[in-house]
Amino acid sequence: VLVATQPGRRTVTPTYVQAVRSWWVDRDIYDTSVYGFLYPPQFAILYTPFARAPIPFGDLLWRFVNIGLFVSGLARLARTAPYGKGGRKGRFVVLTLLALPACLSSARNGQINMTEAALMAHAAVDLAAARPWTATAGLLLSLSGIAMLMGFITGEILYPRAFSTSTNTISDLGGTIPPNSVM
Repeated sequence: VLVATQPGRRTVTPTYVQAVRSWWVDRDIYDTSVYGFLYPPQFAILYTPFARAPIPFGDLLWRFVNIGLFVSGLARLARTAPYGKGGRKGRFVVLTLLALPACLSSARNGQINMTEAALMAHAAVDLAAARPWTATAGLLLSLSGIAMLMGFITGEILYPRAFSTSTNTISDLGGTIPPNSVM
């Protein structure tokens, strides 16, 4: 509801949209801000269909895709878990209740964290099942790792003064220090 009624409030998607626009006109997609685009160029390419859609439809579609991937990952985990009362549906409810607090802000803000968690859940199921096509699991893990870790590394390489491991502004699993922080 917030995205549809106030598309510019509490969201990171304008940063993604700007990166997509910059990418396709051959401009730098990164700025020197800790709050700018922090992901590899491949993410800007993958986000293109969402950026091309009119506001707020692109934002809504992005969130629906993220939530759908996440829910499907939880459902697959619930189906493969060998324990727990209530069967597959009971496990799904428990997993959802455990994951919900951690993913609500990501869903609201449009962050990629939920997508990464979903890809990791799908990959974990594939690895646990020892399917002959476990290359899918490796691919999903690689994609999620590339999206997050390469973004951090890219930021630190391109802007060493803004992103420093010595001041822990980004390397500690993406923990950033907001401006005017009391920390």
